This record gives sequence, structure tokens and C-alpha cells, in this order.
Amino acid sequence: MKTENSVLVTGANGFLGSWVCSEFLRLGWKVTALSRQPVENLPFPLVVLPVWTESSLLSLISELKPNAVVHTAAMSSTAESERNEDLTRLANTELPKILAAITGKLGIRLVHCSTDLVFDGLKGNYSETDPVNPQHCYGRTKVAAELAIPDLNPDYLIFRLSLLIGFSRDGNHGFLDGFVKSLATGKAQPAFTDEWRTATPVSVAAKLIADSVTHPIKSGLYHVASDEKLNRYEMACILAEKSGFSFDLIFPAKLESFTGKPVRQPDVSMNNQKLKSALGISEIPGISSEETVRKLLF
Repeated sequence: MKTENSVLVTGANGFLGSWVCSEFLRLGWKVTALSRQPVENLPFPLVVLPVWTESSLLSLISELKPNAVVHTAAMSSTAESERNEDLTRLANTELPKILAAITGKLGIRLVHCSTDLVFDGLKGNYSETDPVNPQHCYGRTKVAAELAIPDLNPDYLIFRLSLLIGFSRDGNHGFLDGFVKSLATGKAQPAFTDEWRTATPVSVAAKLIADSVTHPIKSGLYHVASDEKLNRYEMACILAEKSGFSFDLIFPAKLESFTGKPVRQPDVSMNNQKLKSALGISEIPGISSEETVRKLLF
């Protein structure tokens, strides 16, 4: 028998994972976190597994018997993914497949986090039924997991996450952490006027994920994106203002000036209507909301 109202969250030391743990705690659920390394001062049990194997994960999940496993851990840097394709494939495709097989065998719901970067960015306002066309290793490995999970565990939720904005627990993982540190030094920040996203505060995304588990929605693929479509320059100006800095430090740039790797997708904005309908909500706040600069309290 499953422990009532309990969840296992992978990646508790990461950006999204810590916020998801916090949200389940707020809702009164028993939270157990899984990490490859120790994390200090957590208000819930932490299981440290330096190497995640099928046998070790099966043993852990069989013992805990959670209502759901929320998998937020991933190789999330697109640039790092290009340099380490084998490791990225293991982290972003093979591990989710192992978790799907284990949870499927045990009859436990799996919540898997994917990305808006499965799209090529040539269209924008993507719905869940639009064809994917990943442009780099990160996107390809995420697509491979999306395709495999339903066959391994029919009780699944796959959330394609938009760009998440907020502060991380340790001050080193969130977009706002580095952005504010750079502005504080007076360093000018270039921002693209022709790259569009439906960025979402990380606290909002965590709440949507938790609500989808605590008030179960139908298995399937959903887009976690705000109602607010903005380009990178508009986002940077909003975030600078919210952080107490001058717009003068933000200057517009074009994607054609980007010389790094991998290629950037111009418009991976996503339609969120399916998730709003499933949860019975009318809006998903964007980065203009006060949620953007909320700090994690534990």
C-alpha cells in the first residue's frame, strides 16, 4: 500500500526541484528528496544516491511507495549537452525510461519534466499536438524520453516547461541569480529582441506541477507556460526593474549576433490552454507578476 499523500522528488538541489519540494510541503504532503550529493538544511528527508541504477531506484521506490515520483533532475544546459552527448543521453533519456519502467511496474504516477526546446522555434504558440523538431542534443534527448515514457507507464504526466524565472535555493541555479549579480556589478546586459518565450515564474510552475498531482489530472502531455509572450529584451527590462536596477544596463541585440553553440530558437512560445482546462484555472501568471522575485524560504 502506498504511503498516503507522499511524493519522491528527484533533483532536490536543483532549481525547479527545490521549489517543487517546497510546494508539496506547503500542501501538507510528505516529501522525500533524491539527490546524487548531500544537501544541507532541508526540512524533509533526503536520500543520497551517488549513482542511480535500475536496482537502487527500484529498491528505494519500492520501500517508499509514494503516490507519485516527480522527476526534475536533468542535464539542462544546452551548451554543456553539446559537449557531453553521452552523459546527456543517460541523464535526459535513459534515466527517465528507467523511472518510467519502475513506476509503471509499481503502479505509481510518474511526473516528468521536459522543455519548450523540443521545437524549432519557427512558428511559436506551439500546442501539444504540434510536431517537434529539436535543434540540438538537449532537445533530442528530451524528445526521446517523451516518446518512451507512455509505453512504460500509462499513469504519467509530461510537462514541457517554458523558460523558468526566479531565484534558486543556493543562489547559483536560477536565471535571476546570475542576472542580478551581473547587474550589481554594473555590467551591461545584451538581450535579444527577436527571441520569444512564454517565460514562467518558477514558483508558479512548481505550484502547477504539485496541483496536477494533488488534484489528479488526466495522464498526458501538457505545456507549462505563462499567458505572457515576451522577447528577451522585454523580459530583461522587466526583471531589471523588479530587481531595482536601471534599464540603462539592458541593451537590445539580434540573434544574428549570437556566435555560440548550439543554435538558438527564435520563438518557442507555447499555448497553455490544455493545462488550464485540466486544472480548471483561467490564467497562468508571467514574469510581470510578483511571483517572479519571490524567494524560496527553506
